Amino acid sequence: MLILFTSFSAIALAWLTGQGQITQLFAQLHVWQINPPMWLEAPMVTQHHYLLLPTIILMVVVLGVTKLSPRPRTWSRNLVVGILLALLGRYLLWRIFSTLNLVDPLNGVFSLGLFLLEMLLLTSSIIQLFLMLRVKNRSAHASQLSIDVISGRFNPSVDIFIPTYNEPCFILKRTIMGCQGIDYDNKNVYLLDDTKRQNVKDLAAELGCNYITRPDNSYAKAGNLNHAIPKTSGDLIVLFDADFVPNKNFLTRTVGFFKNSNVGLVQTPQSFYNPDPIAYNLGLEDVLLPE
Repeated sequence: MLILFTSFSAIALAWLTGQGQITQLFAQLHVWQINPPMWLEAPMVTQHHYLLLPTIILMVVVLGVTKLSPRPRTWSRNLVVGILLALLGRYLLWRIFSTLNLVDPLNGVFSLGLFLLEMLLLTSSIIQLFLMLRVKNRSAHASQLSIDVISGRFNPSVDIFIPTYNEPCFILKRTIMGCQGIDYDNKNVYLLDDTKRQNVKDLAAELGCNYITRPDNSYAKAGNLNHAIPKTSGDLIVLFDADFVPNKNFLTRTVGFFKNSNVGLVQTPQSFYNPDPIAYNLGLEDVLLPE
């Protein structure tokens, strides 16, 4: 991101100061903006119907992948990510050679500035796509490691942290009860209240949950956690947001990973019990997964 920002700033500055080569370069780019190559044109319904063909082919490929691989596999994930990267590359070519306003320095600087911001967002998306390529299904490994946990051969103490700031009690109650219902005896549940609310303290007492607060709210959630950690003594710490409800076997399927001394952090998939608003409005909450 820093390289992109520096590069665009240098180009804009050179253009505004009238550097000949930069001016000629952008003059040529402006000509391309007005008359882009045919293969860069956005498909229109009334003309160039053949430009829609790649979209139709990709749609058929994606539908085929969902049928052949209902659960993501390495080959299907690589194929889908490859398609997304190809579409992103196609979009960037169209964006660069067909949409920028380079008619004069003033419009050019603002147009390039907007393009830079978009590139920063796309950089984040590209990073997420590459991270998806490294996702592994460790379900079978978790099942194997859970044997020692269930049998008691590996039984470290676990502190469950539920940090809260202003969530209502009915949400916190569901989360606390879910944490207390986890099938694991050697655990303690802590409600970390960063607002010092009496009704939250009463809720913790009612449900038999440990209650911790602090005199200020410095460093927000991180400060709340750092304040609580020295006050507890568990071998492991589990962190749930205030609206999380874990499965009963959460600890039996995660604690075993820490038998490996090189493991310092385990993160699990999550799903939402409240439907995504867009999917809900389309009536597809049981079909489309939340982001």
